[in-house]
Amino acid sequence: MTHARHVPDRPILPIRPYLPDFVYGANDGIVTTIVVIASVSGAALSPTVILVLGFANLIADGFSMGTSNVLSVRSTPTAATRPRLLDASRHGLATFSAFVLAGLFRCRHISCQ
Repeated sequence: MTHARHVPDRPILPIRPYLPDFVYGANDGIVTTIVVIASVSGAALSPTVILVLGFANLIADGFSMGTSNVLSVRSTPTAATRPRLLDASRHGLATFSAFVLAGLFRCRHISCQ
Protein backbone atom coordinates (compact mmCIF):
# COMPACT_ATOMS: atom_id res chain seq x y z
CA MET A 1 0.00 0.00 0.00
CA THR A 2 1.43 3.35 -1.01
CA HIS A 3 0.66 6.60 0.70
CA ALA A 4 0.20 9.69 -1.40
CA ARG A 5 2.25 12.61 -0.22
CA HIS A 6 0.36 15.77 0.52
CA VAL A 7 1.52 18.58 -1.77
CA PRO A 8 1.17 21.96 -0.06
CA ASP A 9 -0.78 24.69 -1.85
CA ARG A 10 1.93 27.22 -1.21
CA PRO A 11 5.43 27.13 -2.71
CA ILE A 12 8.11 25.11 -0.93
CA LEU A 13 10.33 28.17 -0.70
CA PRO A 14 8.49 31.27 0.50
CA ILE A 15 10.78 33.48 -1.60
CA ARG A 16 10.01 31.64 -4.85
CA PRO A 17 7.33 34.16 -6.00
CA TYR A 18 9.88 36.93 -5.52
CA LEU A 19 12.78 35.28 -7.35
CA PRO A 20 12.33 37.36 -10.54
CA ASP A 21 12.36 40.50 -8.38
CA PHE A 22 15.59 39.42 -6.68
CA VAL A 23 17.27 38.65 -10.00
CA TYR A 24 16.11 41.93 -11.54
CA GLY A 25 17.24 44.02 -8.57
CA ALA A 26 20.56 42.22 -8.08
CA ASN A 27 21.52 42.47 -11.73
CA ASP A 28 20.83 46.18 -11.88
CA GLY A 29 22.53 46.74 -8.51
CA ILE A 30 25.74 45.12 -9.73
CA VAL A 31 25.84 46.98 -13.05
CA THR A 32 24.93 50.37 -11.59
CA THR A 33 27.47 50.08 -8.79
CA ILE A 34 30.28 49.24 -11.22
CA VAL A 35 29.39 52.24 -13.38
CA VAL A 36 29.24 54.67 -10.44
CA ILE A 37 32.51 53.42 -8.95
CA ALA A 38 34.28 53.52 -12.31
CA SER A 39 33.00 57.03 -13.00
CA VAL A 40 34.00 58.59 -9.71
CA SER A 41 37.29 56.68 -9.58
CA GLY A 42 38.14 58.01 -13.02
CA ALA A 43 37.50 61.51 -11.73
CA ALA A 44 40.19 60.92 -9.08
CA LEU A 45 37.89 61.73 -6.19
CA SER A 46 38.76 60.83 -2.63
CA PRO A 47 37.72 57.39 -1.30
CA THR A 48 35.27 59.07 1.09
CA VAL A 49 33.50 60.85 -1.77
CA ILE A 50 33.41 57.61 -3.75
CA LEU A 51 31.78 55.80 -0.82
CA VAL A 52 29.23 58.55 -0.20
CA LEU A 53 28.26 58.77 -3.86
CA GLY A 54 28.09 55.00 -4.19
CA PHE A 55 25.92 54.60 -1.09
CA ALA A 56 23.62 57.46 -2.10
CA ASN A 57 23.23 55.89 -5.53
CA LEU A 58 22.43 52.48 -4.04
CA ILE A 59 19.67 53.87 -1.85
CA ALA A 60 18.17 56.24 -4.45
CA ASP A 61 18.31 53.86 -7.41
CA GLY A 62 17.21 50.89 -5.31
CA PHE A 63 14.24 52.86 -4.00
CA SER A 64 13.35 53.93 -7.53
CA MET A 65 13.48 50.35 -8.77
CA GLY A 66 11.47 49.05 -5.82
CA THR A 67 8.70 51.61 -6.18
CA SER A 68 8.62 51.09 -9.95
CA ASN A 69 8.19 47.37 -9.38
CA VAL A 70 5.27 48.01 -7.00
CA LEU A 71 3.58 50.15 -9.65
CA SER A 72 4.30 47.57 -12.33
CA VAL A 73 2.84 44.71 -10.28
CA ARG A 74 -0.30 46.77 -9.58
CA SER A 75 -0.77 47.93 -13.16
CA THR A 76 -3.15 45.16 -14.18
CA PRO A 77 -6.07 46.48 -16.20
CA THR A 78 -8.90 45.35 -13.90
CA ALA A 79 -9.43 45.82 -10.20
CA ALA A 80 -10.48 42.17 -9.88
CA THR A 81 -7.02 40.91 -10.87
CA ARG A 82 -4.99 43.74 -9.31
CA PRO A 83 -2.86 42.59 -6.36
CA ARG A 84 -3.29 44.34 -3.03
CA LEU A 85 -0.80 47.10 -2.28
CA LEU A 86 0.76 44.98 0.49
CA ASP A 87 1.37 42.08 -1.90
CA ALA A 88 2.83 44.37 -4.55
CA SER A 89 4.99 46.07 -1.92
CA ARG A 90 6.60 42.74 -1.08
CA HIS A 91 7.80 42.51 -4.69
CA GLY A 92 9.13 46.06 -4.47
CA LEU A 93 10.94 45.28 -1.23
CA ALA A 94 12.51 42.19 -2.81
CA THR A 95 13.78 44.30 -5.73
CA PHE A 96 15.12 47.04 -3.43
CA SER A 97 16.82 44.56 -1.09
CA ALA A 98 18.49 42.63 -3.89
CA PHE A 99 19.65 45.85 -5.54
CA VAL A 100 21.27 47.19 -2.38
CA LEU A 101 22.78 43.87 -1.25
CA ALA A 102 24.22 43.07 -4.67
CA GLY A 103 25.57 46.60 -4.99
CA LEU A 104 27.21 46.44 -1.57
CA PHE A 105 28.65 43.00 -2.34
CA ARG A 106 30.03 44.23 -5.67
CA CYS A 107 31.37 47.40 -4.11
CA ARG A 108 33.21 45.38 -1.49
CA HIS A 109 34.92 43.33 -4.19
CA ILE A 110 35.96 46.19 -6.47
CA SER A 111 37.58 49.24 -4.96
CA CYS A 112 35.52 50.49 -2.04
CA GLN A 113 37.91 49.03 0.50
